[in-house]
Amino acid sequence: MSNIRTVLGLMSGTSLDGIDMAVLETDGEAHIRLLRDGFVPYQNEMRSLLRALLDAAAAWPTATMQSRADWPTELIAAEIAVTQAHSNAVQDFVEEGEVELVGFHGQTVSHRP
Repeated sequence: MSNIRTVLGLMSGTSLDGIDMAVLETDGEAHIRLLRDGFVPYQNEMRSLLRALLDAAAAWPTATMQSRADWPTELIAAEIAVTQAHSNAVQDFVEEGEVELVGFHGQTVSHRP
């Protein structure tokens, strides 16, 4: 039995341009083959929401935001909007039963190494 699986990876970054997608065939280690890729641009409303969030996040006390209960309401609203946008993108891009796993890293809004 082969450990080759078909997976979908999603990426959205601080450029706020949209959602990049790639369907891959992989064994999780050595075998990686791109089957197809796609892109769904964010609408202007989503870009504006995320831009405002990135600007606001610069002032957030992230050290005290350990659980979702500590998050500002605009972060929760953005989480829901980003999740829904990615869910819609997946449903429009992938045929039923095509992939076994979806990987999505989320949206970075504050990076303080």
